[in-house]
Amino acid sequence: MDRAELATVLTFKRTRAAAKKFLTSPHAWAVVWLVAAASAYVLFGMLRARADDVGFSVRSSGLEEALFGGMPSVWLQRLVPESAAMLADWAVAIVHASWFLVPWVAALVVAVRRPLRSGSLAFWWVLTLAIALPVFVVFPMEPPWMADANVSRLNAVHLGSYLDDPNVVAAMPSLHVALPLALALWFARERWTRPAQVMFAYSAITAVEVVFAGEHYVVDVVGAGVVALVVAKLASLDYAAAFRSLSARLQRARAPMARPRPKLQASPFKSQRAQALIEFAFIAPLLFVFLF
Repeated sequence: MDRAELATVLTFKRTRAAAKKFLTSPHAWAVVWLVAAASAYVLFGMLRARADDVGFSVRSSGLEEALFGGMPSVWLQRLVPESAAMLADWAVAIVHASWFLVPWVAALVVAVRRPLRSGSLAFWWVLTLAIALPVFVVFPMEPPWMADANVSRLNAVHLGSYLDDPNVVAAMPSLHVALPLALALWFARERWTRPAQVMFAYSAITAVEVVFAGEHYVVDVVGAGVVALVVAKLASLDYAAAFRSLSARLQRARAPMARPRPKLQASPFKSQRAQALIEFAFIAPLLFVFLF
């Protein structure tokens, strides 16, 4: 290709046309939504790392022990025989580490198969993070492995070098359960049966894993379910209609209120009006002098 042909190919007109074609593609917008979700996740991670610096008192295992009379993490770990301990440790590590991949795989499936719905999925994703963050701030909670010496942190066996969490008390709710459960509810609302079933099953497995591994309490898992349900409820609201209704109310409030005029009844004493005007003409100057 000579210079003339190269200049023809690299014109701004062709570049603009290619960019316009790319941006109008549904898959291109799916990529944009994935980038937005990733950016929100990075920002969430930065804010989550500072959530324990606000100063709220850190809670421990009191609620868990009051509800169950003990620590479910201890009970589950004692059920595993010594011969299966190594297998259990690997299973816990794989499930725990898979959380950093499975939600992104689900998002990629949506971007490829139903790219026009990627924006909705990203909205549920960001909303889940936005609801969990203030809870981390207000309810910092020690995980079971920190609160009770009888609880072993099983993930430390194989993931010890990867467990450098800048905020170990951000345990309530369990985001490991909340995010995949919110995605499962999204798939169910979209009537996408197979991915919904997979994500519900994965959420259940993760819920058992985080308690068994000593990373979360049962109440953290319950809190994750509440967060997912709140996300589903908020996402189902018609915000456009709400904004239109609010705008209409504000316009009516700013509009001058028209006072209804009383109907004047015909009176046989028409001269009384003229007499009142004459009397007001005499009294008005005195009133003005008094006021000033």
